[in-house]
Parts: sequence; structure tokens; C-alpha cells
Amino acid sequence: MELNDYIQILMLLVSAIAIIVSAWMSMAAIKASMEMVKEQNQIQMFAEYTSRFQDIVLAMPKSVFDGTGTVDQDVLRYMQLYFNLCSEEFDLKTRDAINPDVWEKWKTGMATTFNIPIYQKSWEVLKNGYSQQPAFFDFINSLITGHEQTK
Repeated sequence: MELNDYIQILMLLVSAIAIIVSAWMSMAAIKASMEMVKEQNQIQMFAEYTSRFQDIVLAMPKSVFDGTGTVDQDVLRYMQLYFNLCSEEFDLKTRDAINPDVWEKWKTGMATTFNIPIYQKSWEVLKNGYSQQPAFFDFINSLITGHEQTK
């Protein structure tokens, strides 16, 4: 083998290494981009759910917050929206579609909210509508009784 042959083999080897390094760097960049998109989606989802929560709370009758409220059709309409939101958030958690820190915030908020008597009374009226979602049904009941079953 001549020197020229060795140089060609060396050039092929260097080219192959360059291709492998380039491919690895491309895969790393794609993975980083995907992680960034996932994080951005989770931030957007958090903002969307927070906005929905605020819209529901702001629309609720004042009596819900001043302690004088009774469970009437007006209250139940907004409680249904709130319970549906909680159900969706619970579903996101069970599918590992949200960050665990976000779930902890939402869960703490739900626990606090379901400690308020009008929310408990409303749940008693509306809970049968959630019987087809047994894990969520049990989760809310456990928040009310103070014996949380789902982490």
C-alpha cells in the first residue's frame, strides 16, 4: 500500500467520524428542541387552565364567597364548570401530561376549595355526574374527608 492509499483511508475515516459527530450533534439539538417545545406547551397549558379557573371564579355569584350562598341553579352552573376543570386537571395528572409541581399547586388549590362548605354541598348535588370517572370521584371525596388517596 502506498502513502496515497493511507491518506485516502485516513480521509475516509475522518469523514466518517465527522458524519457520526454531526449526526450525534443533530440528534442532541433535536432532543433539546423537543424538550423546549414540551416545556413551552406545559407553560401554555398552565396559563390556559389558570385563565379558565379565573374566569369561572370571577363569574361565580358573590354569595359563594361571602358565606351566605345557598346551592341554587346559578351556583351549581359555575360549580359544574369548576368540577369539570378539576376533572380535566386530574386527567392530565393521571396521564403524566403535566409537571408534578403544577399538579401539586392544582391539588393544593382543590383541597383548599373543597374545604369550603358550599363547594362540598355542591359536590353532593353534582357528584353522581362524575361516577363514570371513579378515580376522580374518589379523589374529590378523599379531599373532602381529608383522607387523600391519590398523590
